[in-house]
Amino acid sequence: TFATIEDELQYYKSKVSTLEASLKETQEELDEFQTSSRELEEELVKELESSEKRLAEIKTKNEILKNDVDEWKQKYYQAKTDYN
Repeated sequence: TFATIEDELQYYKSKVSTLEASLKETQEELDEFQTSSRELEEELVKELESSEKRLAEIKTKNEILKNDVDEWKQKYYQAKTDYN
């Protein structure tokens, strides 16, 4: 309870002021979080794209090497057959 209506009014004005300051701070933190989240997402997307590209290159290289191995096996078996 308040002694006067002015005391009550002052109390609620103070409360509103505190809540507005808290809201502003929370909004600023949210904005900062969203900005850093966007930046992190962009960085992770670039990293993922780079990793996927590297994986594709490695798979291609692996296929080439598998084909080379098969080719050398064929040559080996052919040379072995020719020798015998």
